[in-house]
Amino acid sequence: MIDSALISVHGKYCKLYDLGVKRVEVRKFALKKEIKYVYIYNTEKKVIQFMAILERQETIPIQLLTEEIRQKTGLERVELIEYSQNCYGYSTGKLTYFLFSKVGNLFPSVDLKKMKQNGIHPPVGCRYLTNDEVNFIHSI
Repeated sequence: MIDSALISVHGKYCKLYDLGVKRVEVRKFALKKEIKYVYIYNTEKKVIQFMAILERQETIPIQLLTEEIRQKTGLERVELIEYSQNCYGYSTGKLTYFLFSKVGNLFPSVDLKKMKQNGIHPPVGCRYLTNDEVNFIHSI
């Protein structure tokens, strides 16, 4: 049973997870499968750095994004609006947010070289993890 996903997050936002400020990840897409765990790949350090427990996933119009949720993203409202736009400047007006009940550092983190040696390729945005891949991540 696949209940985990791997998402890529820019380093500057991973720092906010480290500080405990960020508890919400915002995406332009929703996950199709029901998942419980999200592993966060830091694109700057090139490591799987965090593991999070997904509490809720919801796709909503940007204007309905509450201030409480917005604060947990670590982003300003204007940044969220810009993020929602495609390369042509158009927006669907909706975002999907993942609310994490808990985010923790993986010790040790799993670096890109080890990942690739074991067939785990970092996602461009998001990908599901097999049970074997999750077991590998926790065996390090």
